Amino acid sequence: MRLKAPMAKLCLYALVCIGAFLTVNVSANEKNSAEQWIEKMNMAAIDTAYRGTFIFSRGDVSSSMRIVHRFHNGEEQERLTQIDGEMGEILRRGGEVLCILPDNRLIELDKGDFDNPIKSTFANFMPGHRYYNLSVVGYERLVERSTVIISISAKDTLRYSYRLWLDEQTGLLLKSEMLDQHAKMLERFQLTALELPADITDKDFEYEKTEVVKHNTVPMSAVDSAWPAALKWDAQWAPDGFMVMRDQKKQPANVMLYSDGIASYSVFIEKETIDTMPEGSSMVGGTVAFSTKLANGEHAYNVTVVGEIPPMTAMKVAKSIQPYMP
Repeated sequence: MRLKAPMAKLCLYALVCIGAFLTVNVSANEKNSAEQWIEKMNMAAIDTAYRGTFIFSRGDVSSSMRIVHRFHNGEEQERLTQIDGEMGEILRRGGEVLCILPDNRLIELDKGDFDNPIKSTFANFMPGHRYYNLSVVGYERLVERSTVIISISAKDTLRYSYRLWLDEQTGLLLKSEMLDQHAKMLERFQLTALELPADITDKDFEYEKTEVVKHNTVPMSAVDSAWPAALKWDAQWAPDGFMVMRDQKKQPANVMLYSDGIASYSVFIEKETIDTMPEGSSMVGGTVAFSTKLANGEHAYNVTVVGEIPPMTAMKVAKSIQPYMP
């Protein structure tokens, strides 16, 4: 059975997260060093050669994966292997992303939806962000390495907070947590074993050559044929700091993408069908899917918001979507 676009998008968020634990008072100089640590982390996620295993937890659900990563001949290469549950792998080599299934079937994936889980959340974080407080809050030892703990604390209730444990020597992210407004952990990423630096060869990224199937990871939301061809959609409210993403131009008019540099959400507008997601919200870890039915004149439509934002934020976004004729 084909997943509806919003639910497919909800599944894709499974490799994304970040955050932390511990609080102390810090000086302005320590705050500036925290910004430098974020920059170092983003560089380390690309340049560092390492192998290890990690746990990713979303609410009450956890999974374990093995990771091999290097930057070689100007190309980022990475292999993710599922350890528990059904066997499966994701192989990244530059702009090529392949999903290797248990029967050695290969599915080509969209790189934009499957990026490096260790760096993707904070790749666009800008120092001096107006909506988060950034600080160094402590030090801890993980996987036999000394780490510095960075707090990224939301200044309002429209978004979540994060904590990061970074390797002091390289800046590599070793652990992260996403926290809600009450400091409850929603998602956690943690390396449980690490070889750093690692001796990695071409053999680590080999796979059996079979037919590659092109896969559209997010099926297009259904458009009502009765809608005028020129019909556009407008979000009359967005959380402060959330802007339309650059990838928006690649999307159809009834899909909108927003980000504040850390968190992101997608808006799907589609015609009502018997398969339309029921009204209300559901959550998997820190990712919410909120759906509502709206009407404007003779235009009845369903709006679903999916992203790493609180349910009340998602609801307010969804209910603000209105059609217009340019």
